[in-house]
Amino acid sequence: SNTAQSAIWINKQRINILTNSGTIRSRKSYTDSTALYNEFGTIDTINNTTTGILGYANIEPTGATSYTAIRNYGSGAYIGTINNDGDIYTISNEQFSTIYKIYNTKTGSLFNNTTKADGGAIANYATIGSIINAGYIRGKVGQGKSHGIRNVKAISLIENLGTIQSSSSTSFDISNDGSIATLINSQGKLTSDPLTLTGNLPTNYFIKINSTTDYGQLSVTSGSGNINFGITEDSVIGVPAINYTTYSTDGVTLNPAASTPYKIEATGKDITVIADNDWTVTGP
Repeated sequence: SNTAQSAIWINKQRINILTNSGTIRSRKSYTDSTALYNEFGTIDTINNTTTGILGYANIEPTGATSYTAIRNYGSGAYIGTINNDGDIYTISNEQFSTIYKIYNTKTGSLFNNTTKADGGAIANYATIGSIINAGYIRGKVGQGKSHGIRNVKAISLIENLGTIQSSSSTSFDISNDGSIATLINSQGKLTSDPLTLTGNLPTNYFIKINSTTDYGQLSVTSGSGNINFGITEDSVIGVPAINYTTYSTDGVTLNPAASTPYKIEATGKDITVIADNDWTVTGP
């Protein structure tokens, strides 16, 4: 069976910490062969170090439908945190299971190495709390519709501080048929590689600005729904060298005049702003 082809199979049991600094792979001879198969069990933490390899790299499956590095499957199946500093070849979250957090560090790489149609390096068919990417996530090269992240159900947060890439002109960095509550993105201008997305729009989209030449860009194809746009609090936004009229007194009222720059220092203070005209707000 497919479980017999798994290097590690957890069935209704619990592992507190699993750390890999070597190589864990499945056999090459059966459908859905998996390096680490969590079926109805619990794994609190998975640590894949800089030398760690989970799954198969750069091979075309022979005799198998897919080779998955980590498969979380079944009602009640739970993985707390996956910390990846090395290489992981496909994470699949399926059938009412939950992954609380996936953290791909600056040295980490997540690749898709499955032959499943419309798959992804991270394929979610259940619930994922957060995906934090500071490294590299990529769909399978040469395979159509191999996305970086493929979401069918629910992801609360995707924070992309690194690079997410699809594999071909028919695939996307993020393919979303489910729901993404918040997407934070810094990929785009610096590398001339905007984050591409198709399907349902995230509820909230935040751009991270590091400089005038380094900030997030989002390219949407066939998007559906509405999106709330914002800028992350840690973004670097330049302040023009001009004189401001400063408002910092508690209880003061500001009725803006056209073409007049204002600086409001209102942390912990109650300042009333009257908008009795149509205004366009620009600048920091």
